Formats: sequence, structure tokens, C-alpha cells
Amino acid sequence: MENKNKTHVSTEFIKPLISVVMANYCGELYIEDAINSVLQQSIKEIELIISDDASSDRSVEIVRNMMKSDNRIRLLTSEINQGPARARNRALNEVRGEWVSIVDSDDLLHPCRFEKLLLAADHFNADIVADDLLHFNTYDSNDVSFLLSGRYFSQPFNLTLDSFLGDQAQNAPAFGYLKPLFRKTILKGVRYDETLKIGEDYELVLRLLIKGARYTVIPQPFYLYRRHNSSISYRLSVKAVEAMIVSHEKIRSAHGPFSNSVEKIFDANIRSLNNALLFERFVAEIKARHFVSGAKLAIRHPGLIGKFARIFGERTAKLLKRRDKVAPETQAKITIFFEDTQTLPVDLTAANDFALKHNSTLLIEAVPDLQDTATLWEKPYDVQKKQHQRLARFSGLNTVALLYNNPAGYYYSGFIPAPEKRTKLTPINN
Repeated sequence: MENKNKTHVSTEFIKPLISVVMANYCGELYIEDAINSVLQQSIKEIELIISDDASSDRSVEIVRNMMKSDNRIRLLTSEINQGPARARNRALNEVRGEWVSIVDSDDLLHPCRFEKLLLAADHFNADIVADDLLHFNTYDSNDVSFLLSGRYFSQPFNLTLDSFLGDQAQNAPAFGYLKPLFRKTILKGVRYDETLKIGEDYELVLRLLIKGARYTVIPQPFYLYRRHNSSISYRLSVKAVEAMIVSHEKIRSAHGPFSNSVEKIFDANIRSLNNALLFERFVAEIKARHFVSGAKLAIRHPGLIGKFARIFGERTAKLLKRRDKVAPETQAKITIFFEDTQTLPVDLTAANDFALKHNSTLLIEAVPDLQDTATLWEKPYDVQKKQHQRLARFSGLNTVALLYNNPAGYYYSGFIPAPEKRTKLTPINN
């Protein structure tokens, strides 16, 4: 039995094909797993630039310890907290690869993600290529979903300026949440707007599309997006929304006028942001116990109370649900073996032995053979995504190991958010 988890230090410098930018602020709980999911990619020509934003926890110490065993990791630090946009810009100024990927320090990657995205970029002649997000929840293994939906769910598609802006106004997926792979040349002279604390990814892609970048999205969910209470994506504020409004107006002024349809979409987006700003002001008044001024806002805008009650109710329900969950240490341990048409009986014996040794229950997961690249893009992908959703529900907390003995098993194990538990079984000669 051979364990493929460990990454070894390179003995010579290899020019990276992909530069991975990872901004971090107090990410000690998840950053080690995030780093491992980058280093364990099937494409090894990678540099990982971690830009720390004045963390006060152990995350920088964790990164430095990991740098001792892999020289592809680079660390940039700051003494002042300036937000994720500034942290990413510091790293973007240092990238050496032909492609650039932005990965959050609390998320995970499928081990074949970069390999498949590069194939897609070549197949569709794209400057920007992204995949679907597979959302998983740290506290609820059943809470698994995708970002893409509707006609965008199962087949590749191109994102133009109109569709990136317009389809969002029509309640289509929020494409700004996608985590693209960028051709480095299109980022020349383009950086994140450092006035933004939220929505900086959306704003950057918007400017690239205005410049004429070709953007393709594939339906495979190779980016595993972690949901947890500390995620900055869920924390709006009055200042953050005000900055987003200013950013929209600035882009419109600098690059417009646009077509009538795009101008109408800008109007709709700004109206939506103004409504969000009004709500955040109401929440700020309530939190500050300024009940009189909060009541005045509610009287002028009656919908605020209903929205506040709905969001408060949803968050309370989630907290109660999490409190009632069985503690991870009391859940039964499982080991999962991925079996396909090439599986050898001796490997199943080894899998049983592994599970018994680790006091866990062995589950056999039958998976289909891998499809060739052309088939991957031509056939609808909705059936496979349902399987990925089911796999992702296996909690990484109580999964002892993900066992495989060939490429198909390795590929399908990647949809379970447990990057350090993937182990290759090799035949045993009797």
C-alpha cells in the first residue's frame, strides 16, 4: 500500500505554468487543507503565493512550516490589515506563471482542477476559464449545492459582458462568485480595486470583459467552496456597499457609454445596491441600539422589517440546526474505496484490511470509467454532477481515508472535501 499524500521538495527550480494567489487573514482553521489541495494538483508546475493580511493567529506559522517541505510555496506578509484586494494585488505583482488562479484560504480544489481547466482553455480558446462551485458546509455535511443552475448547469458556455451583467439582473447565477483561471497576459495593467472589501472579484472580471477578454465556463464543479460562519463573503456593511456603488459608477464613467441594454442593467444593479445599502443602514442602527432612527427608516421603507425578520429567522434556524448536530467525534468512522471496471480483488482485500486497522466501516463506491476530453465538453453533465453532490456529502470529519487504485477512483474521490485523506492502494503479490 502506497500513500500519495506527501509532497516532496523540488531539487531544482521549475518555471511555474500556474501561479496560485491565496490571500489569507486569520485562516488557521482551514489554510493547511487549502494549501495541500493546491500542492496535490495533477499538474505540478505550480507556484503558490500566499499573501497574508496581518493575521494575528497561527496561520503564518502554519505556512512557514509547510514551506520547509515544498519550495513551491512563497509567503508575503503585511504589518497592516488592508483587505483581500490589496493582499491579492501584492501577490499578483509577483506571479511568474503563464496562468493565474485565485484560491481562497478556506476552500479546496479537486486534484485535477488545473489540468481540466487548461484543457478547457485550449479547447475553447479562452483567456479566462472557470468551473462550477461545489458548496459544502463545515457544520452540515448534507448542505451541498452548486452555484450554476438552469441552462448554465450542465454544458459549457461563454460569458460576454451582456450575459455577465444581464443574466444576473434576471436572477441567473451570480457569476462574480466563480473562481476563474486567468491568462497572465490579460492581467497586464489590471489589478483589484482596493476600495472594495466585497465584490472585488466581480469588478475585476467586469473590467476584463469590457477589454474584450474571452471567458468560458465549464459545468464540472472542481472548486470546493467552503461555507462557514467566518466567511467574509457573508458580511456586508454600509461602507462595503457604498464602495460597490462607487465602483459601478466609476466603471460606467470610465468605459461607457454602453449599449442601451447594458446601460439599463447598470441602472438595475445600482438600484439593487442602493436597496442593499438601505438595509445595511437599518441593521447598523439596530445593532447600535439606535432604535428611534431605525424605526424612522422602517416607517419610510416598510419592507425593511420583513427582510430583517426573514434573514434573522434563517440564521437562527441554521444555528439551531448546527447545535443539534451530532458531534464529529461520535460519528461512525468510514473508509471509502472507489471501485471501477479495472479494480483488482486484491485491492478490495487491502481496503478491508485498511478499514479494520483504522476501526472504520468500509464503503464501496462504484464509479464509471473516465471520459475523454471531447466527451467531457460535448455531453450534458447534469447526471454526473448529481453524483458529485452525493459524494460531497461524505463528511471529511469522519472519513478516515479515500482509497483508489487507478485514475477513475482518484478523479471521483476529488469531489469529497478531504484533501489529506486520499490514498493509493497498490496490488499485493501473494
